[in-house]
Amino acid sequence: MGVFLQYAIFPGCDEADAWEAVKAVSGAGFGVDLSKCRCAKSYEGTQVLLECDELGFAPLARALSDAAVNSVMLAYICDGDFWGYDFFGGKEEAHFSTVPDYFGPVTQEEKGRLSGSLEALAGWFPTQNIPAAKCYLVH
Repeated sequence: MGVFLQYAIFPGCDEADAWEAVKAVSGAGFGVDLSKCRCAKSYEGTQVLLECDELGFAPLARALSDAAVNSVMLAYICDGDFWGYDFFGGKEEAHFSTVPDYFGPVTQEEKGRLSGSLEALAGWFPTQNIPAAKCYLVH
């Protein structure tokens, strides 16, 4: 079994509120091990390194966003093979994966959905140069 890392970034969210959201989803079938999760405040908001049975992707990101009543970016690295994110911020949402067909063939529509949107992230994160950052959103 490889290494799967995922962390939730709660922009503008208090550490206590972010932790309460993680606790709220811990019993919702995502396999969150609260004793191994780590939470830290930063100037952007709060970041939580999540220890889960498996990667949660968009369903976990949405559950955290709903529980926190705050935007959430769930960023992940899978076995050093690919990385991506799922973002929910009110009506804004964006998804990205460097290898959208890692788990099997996907449609062109799904590849498009997983192409990312820095524009959706603007205002939530301190993205200074959107054109330069787009070079990271490559399948």
